[in-house]
Amino acid sequence: MDLFHRFFQHVTSEIAALDYFVEQQRGMSGAIRQRTWPQLERAMQQANLAATMVAEAEAGRCRLWQDLLQELKLPANSDSTSVCAAVPSAYRSLVTGACRGLRGATSRAKLENEALRAFSGGMADNLAKVINELFPDKRGTIYGKTGSKRVAGQAPIVLDTAF
Repeated sequence: MDLFHRFFQHVTSEIAALDYFVEQQRGMSGAIRQRTWPQLERAMQQANLAATMVAEAEAGRCRLWQDLLQELKLPANSDSTSVCAAVPSAYRSLVTGACRGLRGATSRAKLENEALRAFSGGMADNLAKVINELFPDKRGTIYGKTGSKRVAGQAPIVLDTAF
């Protein structure tokens, strides 16, 4: 039973870490929309910290999940339905509630991540269009690592799309 309680504590901490990650992603979105670059830099640092917290919580939860499966003598690839069938009825609602809460937090994080990606991707496309209109002579120009112009020729090209 101690293993169950530790597992549920890890799930709760992972949900909290995911919620914190979502808050930080929203902070990044707000900073981008307001064009406050120092705030964006701080928000990015916080988002990286939050991502690390989520990864650590996930690793701990996965370890405890495997321990729980071993304790219940279930195969390593068992899902929550198999665990619910193997545990006493008093713990079934805890297992399903924990899995449901974790799925919800994960979905929120994915949605926020996608929204930020779509917004920043749209901004990057707009910026590229503006630069192409402002500097039409630069269209199709390829630059090397030092910033000097390169001739493409017939060789394959690796593009850095970060800009």
